[in-house]
Amino acid sequence: MNASFEKNESSIEKLERLLGEMAAEMNDDLSQYSDRDEGQIVNDDCTLNMLAWQKGKHGPYDKVGDIKMDKQFIAERDLVNSGAVGKVNQDSILDHYHQQKREGHGNLLEMAITSILYKVLHDQFIVVRASQYDDYANGVDNVIVNKETGDVVCAFDEVRDDQSGERFEKKVNKVRDIAKKGGTEIKYGLTIDKQSSPELVKKQIDNIPVFYLAVDRDHLLELLEKMDYSKTSISEIEKSVYDNLIVSLEQQIALLLDENLPENIQNNIQSFQESLETMRRLMEKIA
Repeated sequence: MNASFEKNESSIEKLERLLGEMAAEMNDDLSQYSDRDEGQIVNDDCTLNMLAWQKGKHGPYDKVGDIKMDKQFIAERDLVNSGAVGKVNQDSILDHYHQQKREGHGNLLEMAITSILYKVLHDQFIVVRASQYDDYANGVDNVIVNKETGDVVCAFDEVRDDQSGERFEKKVNKVRDIAKKGGTEIKYGLTIDKQSSPELVKKQIDNIPVFYLAVDRDHLLELLEKMDYSKTSISEIEKSVYDNLIVSLEQQIALLLDENLPENIQNNIQSFQESLETMRRLMEKIA
């Protein structure tokens, strides 16, 4: 095992422990919006738990219908991506594939960004990782909900950009294309109904703007080395990464608002622009 892998392995373990602590806090936080048995809404890795969206847990979907089919979609996607289709040793190939995904820079980036967003925003926003289905089907890594309004304000897709901005440029073009089509959907979405007493609502959310958060490999490795693996403290490099992400989001918003977009997605982007001001102020309070 080389030194680089040992460093990443240590980072994986630290991030998994950190996200586990955050997930427990997220579930406690979400429980205040319901006096019903909602199930475990957030998994230990901070992804939304699809089983909590079944009708028996006050969700909209049948466990043996929609959710079962969505889990089958995930399994089939993994089978194809792993190269295990038609192989005798499918199980061992899939195990190796899942381990590679766990240790990969993409997963490390997604976990690190989730932890930073949570540290800065959790007092005023719900910050979770999207369900595995929405990650695969709708290209969404994170879902952000404004606690004050109860609305999903945006979705993020993290991307590691090591090609002098080329990959990110492609992603930004995709941001534009998604917006022109009215945004994306989040099948396993959640909002807070503020009409009477705040109440958690699990449902599909439509017309959500998607924005991309890009970090190159060198900055990712530096972040993993220097970040604070505590949910109550934030390091200088985490602050720097967060500030860069805010600037990137502002640039993407400006790009989209110059486009002739459908009214519903235009309104949602403008709403997120207002939330982004709050997101910037929250970091200024920490700094």
